[in-house]
Amino acid sequence: MKSLLNERHLHEYLTFIVVFPAPLMSTIAELGTFLARENGAAAAPEPQPQPPMPVPAALANGTSAGGRP
Repeated sequence: MKSLLNERHLHEYLTFIVVFPAPLMSTIAELGTFLARENGAAAAPEPQPQPPMPVPAALANGTSAGGRP
């Protein structure tokens, strides 16, 4: 008898349905999207600054190493 009573209660618990309002569900989905985007941005390495371009040295005749005056 005890097992039948437990099965009946189990059936009642299994058939219980919880309904959440749509605004709550969309907020949860938006929060998940936001957190995924933020975690992705935090994991991405910072771009390294490019080294400055070297200035061509002037040659004795007044032209630069690139061949232009």
